[in-house]
Amino acid sequence: MLLREKNRKLMILEKIRSDFEKRAIEYERVSGLQLTSISISRHGDDYIIEGQETYVPPQRLAVNSDL
Repeated sequence: MLLREKNRKLMILEKIRSDFEKRAIEYERVSGLQLTSISISRHGDDYIIEGQETYVPPQRLAVNSDL
């Protein structure tokens, strides 16, 4: 019984993580920000997802000095 409940909770957390990862990839693509840490906590029946982000400057083009 306890093992089944633990497996169910792990499946829920994996689904939350997977959904959040998909959203994070899209968020990073659109915003230019990169999520550097993510935490998931549970309060009663609610799951709270928090993330820290940093700005990632656009890639600069390499300049060829031989031209």
